[in-house]
Amino acid sequence: MKGLVITHGTICDINFYRGMDYDICVCADGGIEYARKLNIIPDLIIGDFDSCNRDLLDEFIEKGVKVQKFPVEKDFTDTQLAVDAAVDMGCDEITIIGGIGYRLDHTIANIHILVDLVRRNIQGRIVDEHNEIFIIKGEKRIQEKPGCIISLIPFGGRAEGLKSKGLYYPLPDFMDIYKPCGVSNVFTEEEAWIAVKKGMLLAIVARD
Repeated sequence: MKGLVITHGTICDINFYRGMDYDICVCADGGIEYARKLNIIPDLIIGDFDSCNRDLLDEFIEKGVKVQKFPVEKDFTDTQLAVDAAVDMGCDEITIIGGIGYRLDHTIANIHILVDLVRRNIQGRIVDEHNEIFIIKGEKRIQEKPGCIISLIPFGGRAEGLKSKGLYYPLPDFMDIYKPCGVSNVFTEEEAWIAVKKGMLLAIVARD
């Protein structure tokens, strides 16, 4: 089941996100503003509600949307709570939008959520108008147009046993976290195959 998590980062071109494929939508706090612009009625709204429009929240409540409120002083971000809720609702694929923004700390924390998902055998990605971010652990096939840029960065430690097909620059046998050398690779085919024997790679498909 596909889950869409809408959080309150930076979205400039709302039209980019129209027509996204999902079965369940969970909004994290102020993400309800983007849901409204996308004409999406979420299945659940979750958070401490310190950054959301109260009138809009009440509007969704009147439409029967479920709400889970948490205290402002809590261990996890609203985005983490929303992702966990989507997993609890049965999602095994989760796309996060609004997960990149001016708050770099929140962006980094959201990337770490992707690691948590892959450890639970759940596909996760963060998407905005210019980037698609996901974790590669084991093997992954990625479909993109030839010429598209992908950066592969070791995440959480050294990544070993690297192999690839369909990319311009062949991957080295390993990449060290201290000196990543996988930035700005290029698709040469419509599908690339990337394998990691040990560790994991942070993959960023960039569309400038």
